[in-house]
Amino acid sequence: FRDSIHMPLHPIKFIVSKGPPPTEDGDDDGSYGTPDHHDDDGHHNGGGTTKFELCPEAFELLSGIEEPLCVISIAGVYRSGKSFILNQLAGYQDGFNIGATVEPCTQGIWMWLVEDDKHARGPNGCRYLLLDTEGLGSFIKTESYDVQIFSLALLLGSFFIYNSLSSIDEGSIDKLSLVVQLTKHIRAAAEAGSDPAEARRIGMYFPKFMWLVRDFSLDLNIQGRKVSPREYLENALQPMKGDASRVGGRNQVREFIKQFFPDRDCFTLKRPVANEEQLQNLANLSVEDLRPEYKEQVAELIDHIYAHALPKKMHGQLLNGPMLLALVTSYVNAMNEGAVLTISTAWENVVRQECGKALHAAQEAYVRHVSDRVAVARVLEDQEMEALHREAEGEANKTFRLKAVGGSYWTLEDDLRKFIYETKDRIIRDNYRFSLEHCDGVLNELGNQIDDFLSSGKIYAIEEVEREFKRLGEAYARKAKGPAKWEAQAKFLEKYGFEGARHAHVRLVRMAKEEFETRLEEQRRRSEDDTKRGQQLFEEQVAVRKNMEHMVTLLAQENADINLRLQRMDDQSRLLARQNQVQRKRIESIQAASRVESQNDLSESNNKKNPMSMTLE
Repeated sequence: FRDSIHMPLHPIKFIVSKGPPPTEDGDDDGSYGTPDHHDDDGHHNGGGTTKFELCPEAFELLSGIEEPLCVISIAGVYRSGKSFILNQLAGYQDGFNIGATVEPCTQGIWMWLVEDDKHARGPNGCRYLLLDTEGLGSFIKTESYDVQIFSLALLLGSFFIYNSLSSIDEGSIDKLSLVVQLTKHIRAAAEAGSDPAEARRIGMYFPKFMWLVRDFSLDLNIQGRKVSPREYLENALQPMKGDASRVGGRNQVREFIKQFFPDRDCFTLKRPVANEEQLQNLANLSVEDLRPEYKEQVAELIDHIYAHALPKKMHGQLLNGPMLLALVTSYVNAMNEGAVLTISTAWENVVRQECGKALHAAQEAYVRHVSDRVAVARVLEDQEMEALHREAEGEANKTFRLKAVGGSYWTLEDDLRKFIYETKDRIIRDNYRFSLEHCDGVLNELGNQIDDFLSSGKIYAIEEVEREFKRLGEAYARKAKGPAKWEAQAKFLEKYGFEGARHAHVRLVRMAKEEFETRLEEQRRRSEDDTKRGQQLFEEQVAVRKNMEHMVTLLAQENADINLRLQRMDDQSRLLARQNQVQRKRIESIQAASRVESQNDLSESNNKKNPMSMTLE
């Protein structure tokens, strides 16, 4: 797998921002605004915007991943140790950048594809993809920028970790108040509003939510009862009591968290080291430097995440690398245009991309299935061609439905059907042309044999011509292939049939005349030499003359018989010409029926019988 897509053994940039961070202008109407530009010294000069870009290395990596992806994304306040946790999930002590200053280490969103030897693949053979996001609340970025990063982490992830420190109190909940703005920036559908019901609709697309509390030192007790981390979270999300003007905003944050993340959980981790100096240098610490109880909790956390993280799905469809790319491309383009992120629109782009790829794969499947068979047998009979078309059509439809996503791809199915029948029509024409070339080659070989036979000077009876044509007709029937064999044979007989018979008749008449003249000459010489025999010779001469006259009569009768046979052969030749016309019309009817089938998607046509072989009797 690494060889095929050059999988990096380290995190790579996924989405980066170009230009100055956005201001809060325009937030009230749900757009990201058009912020002012900053000079290098931080002063406003107006007119700049923050643009997001997909990094080429990440694009190449995701484009080659055909397996489903489980996307584990993390977000939280900057400098809260998000990257350190993802390194543990990846099976490394370092990887995602960890720093010790007050500035955020991660810029934009980074990604890391977990290696198979670090963790086995998940459900449906999915690969684990880790997304590390730029920290929230940075003093060098604005809240609207945080909302963009936070939105991408939620919309792309199938398991989302919100990372915070110390405890879940009013301060940490207040830091998560940007969830209230999500309905301004995200819509489930283009026509949706920003009411509380929309939060529930958006929540259907959001991933599983885990609130990870780092450096947790409290006892999990509520009113004297030990509780689980999940119960601790649910208790923190209970509405505050008091004056609505004072607690209303905070309760709204709590309500949005519950609406957006119905599948939520909590996990707590103790401080990894006791020494403050070591805490600022976690990336360079060995595993032995970490507190034993922390290492146990981290191992438990990793097992918990991998046990509950599922492949990314939308509308029941597992997402692979190219589909995730189409999704993030739609979201990034919308952000760059200052538009609301519409989940249904992004999904339509995924469907359009995948169905387009499915159509192309189906077309290739049809052509490949037909080409493989034609490569073996260059010329096919009509019945074989029809059966091959049905097999290839079934293979193409199977491929399309296997690879297509979404339910609204009927137009593409029509495109596939049109492609199949246009390709079929072209293949039928090619097959007919190949058949005609093959049959012409066979007939040329047989024509040479006929020429040799007619010029051999060894034809002594019309029956010999009939026997030779019958033998050659049987040889043609064995060697000829394809739908053009009857047309080729008809043209051949039209050329050689009558000509061969006439040639044989002329030769027979000439041979009879030559024989008669030879005998007459011999008899004349004999009579001249026998003048001495007198009357006896005269009588013999009379007898011979009578005999000759009788022979002439017989010859005239034989000549009449030959003419009668020639007349019959001429009639038969005209019959063959009419049969050829009928055959041509039948072939044109077959081709017309094939074109009608391509337009109307008719049911499977009946196999047509081949016409009877025509031989010259």
